[in-house]
Amino acid sequence: MKAEWSKAFIVRPRDNLQSHVYIKQKKFVPSYENDPCPIPMNWLMGWEYARIWLRERDDYISARLRKSKAKRIKNDYTAWLLKRQVKPKKIS
Repeated sequence: MKAEWSKAFIVRPRDNLQSHVYIKQKKFVPSYENDPCPIPMNWLMGWEYARIWLRERDDYISARLRKSKAKRIKNDYTAWLLKRQVKPKKIS
């Protein structure tokens, strides 16, 4: 019998609780996992999949950080200065 490489999957315990936040979150899946072609062994040995995974992971993390950045209102100093401007008094 010839030994054959296959992808390892995480086996989680039955009582593994997860927050509702993590259930809705889109998970990172590298592009080569959706490829129906057989995996070339020279790519595995040459770390080509690791390079692809690192590149796609960095893109995924940067996109996620861009979405989650806190949005700030820019300060409007001109309106603030107009409110505090000294008004001339009317002499009657």
